[in-house]
Amino acid sequence: MGLVDKLKQNKSIVYTLSGGAAYGLAHIGVLKYLEEAGVRPVAIAGTSMGAIVGGLYAYGYEAAQIEQISERVRSLELVKLFFPSFPRGGIIDTDGIRDFFYGFIQDVRIEDLPVKFRSVAVDINTGEEIIFDRGRLIDAIIASMSIPAVFKPYYYAGRYLVDGGLVNNLPWDIAQTMGDINIVVDVAPQSKQPDPECLFTSDIVESGSGEPEIGKRKHGDNGKHENRLKSEAFGEQLKKLIQSIQNGKDSFSVKELAARFSRATEEKRAVQGLPEIITHMMAIIHESTQSPPKNTPIKSVYLHIDLMKYALNDFHKADEIIDEGYRTAQEDAKFSKEIEKLSRKVS
Repeated sequence: MGLVDKLKQNKSIVYTLSGGAAYGLAHIGVLKYLEEAGVRPVAIAGTSMGAIVGGLYAYGYEAAQIEQISERVRSLELVKLFFPSFPRGGIIDTDGIRDFFYGFIQDVRIEDLPVKFRSVAVDINTGEEIIFDRGRLIDAIIASMSIPAVFKPYYYAGRYLVDGGLVNNLPWDIAQTMGDINIVVDVAPQSKQPDPECLFTSDIVESGSGEPEIGKRKHGDNGKHENRLKSEAFGEQLKKLIQSIQNGKDSFSVKELAARFSRATEEKRAVQGLPEIITHMMAIIHESTQSPPKNTPIKSVYLHIDLMKYALNDFHKADEIIDEGYRTAQEDAKFSKEIEKLSRKVS
C-alpha cells in the first residue's frame, strides 16, 4: 500500500505555501523536513513563490530536485530570466520565466497532477481573487507570481492577472477544502490573526472564453478588510509609478535593474532599486497575511519562518534560505511535535 493510500485511510494532509519572493525558497527546506518525517500531501495550495514551489512538488519533483532547479535560477539563468525589457505594464516580461519552467512541467494540466493543486492570482482590472483549479499548471504558477509593475500582467482567459499575494498571500482557506489536516507554512515578513468577519466564500464561474473554468471571489463589501484597503492603495501607487515610467520621469539604469535580480554586492544592494521597492510594497500588503484561526473546520499545523535578515530579492542566497526553512521546521517545538504525530500515523 502506497503512502498516499495510507494517508487516505487515516487523514488526508494538505499543504499551504505562502508567497514571499526569495523568502519562498524556505518552503523547499520545509518540504525536505516533511519528506524525512514520511509526511506527504494529497493537495497543495500556494500563492506566488508558494505556487511555484508547490506546483513543482504537485507535479512530482522531490524537494532535492526543486533545490536543484533553484540553483539554476540563481546562476546565469537569473540574469536572463529577470533582465528588464520594459514590456507594456511592467519592467520584466514573464516569457523567459515561463519558458524556463515549461522545460520542467511542459503542458501538464492541474487536473492531471498526482497531487491536487490550487494557486491564487488577482484580476488587475476587477480586484477579484482568481483560483486556478484546472487548466495548464504553467499558467497557474506564472499568473500567481507576476508581481505588478515588476512583471507585466499575465494574460489568461480574457483577464490580466497579477500576484495573488495582493489579496490572499497565505491561502489556507482554499487548502482546507481539500483535506483533513492543513500544514501551513508562512514566509511573509509578519503574520496576523484574521478577523473572523473577513473570511471568504467562493464559487466557480465560467471564464466565458472557452478556457478552463477558474474560481473567482471578491472580498466582502463592509470596507473593513485591511488587505483590500492596502491593495487599493497599492493599486493607486502602481498607476502613478507606471505612468512615471512611461513618461520617462524615473531615472534608473538597466544595469542597476539587472543587478537587483543578480549577484549584486552588498554595497549595490544598499541602494533600493525599483523592483526591490515594488517588492517591498508587496511585503507591506503581505504583513496582513491571515494565519488560520484556532476554530478552522479542519486541523491546522502552522509554521512561520522568520527571514528578516534576508532581502526579499536574495535569490542568490538560496542555500541559506532553504537551510533556514529546514532548521526552523526542525527546531520549532510545536510544529515538529505535530509533524512527529503525523509521521507515526503514516508509518
